[in-house]
Amino acid sequence: MSETGTSVYVWKLWGAIGIASGGILFNLLTCIVHFDNLLFQATWVRIFRDGSRAERNWIIILICYWAVGIHVCTSTLSVGEGQANVYFTTWIAFAATANNMSVWRESAGLPDIFERLGQFNRETTYNWLWTLLFSLIFSGAMTDLYFNRDVVKLQYEGIPIQITSVQWSIVLSIVWAEVGVCFLALILNYYLSESLEIPCICCVKSHRCLFGWPQFEGPIILVALAGKLYVILEYTGVDGVINGLSNSYFGIWLSFFSSVFAMGAWLKANRSVSLLVNVSNKEEKETDDWADVSLKEGKAASV
Repeated sequence: MSETGTSVYVWKLWGAIGIASGGILFNLLTCIVHFDNLLFQATWVRIFRDGSRAERNWIIILICYWAVGIHVCTSTLSVGEGQANVYFTTWIAFAATANNMSVWRESAGLPDIFERLGQFNRETTYNWLWTLLFSLIFSGAMTDLYFNRDVVKLQYEGIPIQITSVQWSIVLSIVWAEVGVCFLALILNYYLSESLEIPCICCVKSHRCLFGWPQFEGPIILVALAGKLYVILEYTGVDGVINGLSNSYFGIWLSFFSSVFAMGAWLKANRSVSLLVNVSNKEEKETDDWADVSLKEGKAASV
């Protein structure tokens, strides 16, 4: 964030040292026991064999550990906001540990997480999941900034600013509404993947209007893109409020790119989208199909 000074909470300074030291120790010991051929070899093989629950639980513990490390090392007034190495290595450690869960699933003969994420009834679901993740990061960072508003001194175009409680309420409502939209989109993608055919007074009787989530999804993504682009252009520049090494800065950018990919997936899936359907042609086709089936069944019965 654009701040006057590089203040850091004392507890976050010592916390960063503790998180880094503990991370080195835990990961070093994990590597050692995987390659140990002298001490307790049978024990380590039994605990850390491919697909073992003990190893899975240990990975979950490490994921939670680095999730805490993200807050300690990269949140408001942390060491990571002033030191790039601390910021990026903390996030890399978390991502690498989370990736180990995918490796464990593969060793256990379970489907890969990313393969499972790609097997949805709608192509945009995968992109909505990533948008949800980065929107959560952005919303969480803004909420964290709100709780530390009395300590952090923000600047806009080089001028210190004071955000009122009403303005904070508006900002937090908007960013968490984005998270809600992502959740709702995932639910609608799962339960309302097909469009409804409804009569419309402006159409002839032989046609029906297609009305449903697949038609509204694209405009919603477009509106979200426009809003995020505005925030990026207005508030993430050199003299912007959201600037520098911060979760809010990277969160809004990554959420924006995820929405771009979601828009591309929607356009690809709906490149031949139609808002009208010819009911008469559809009924004729269904009648012809039914006649073909009946003819085949008659021939089979005669044989």
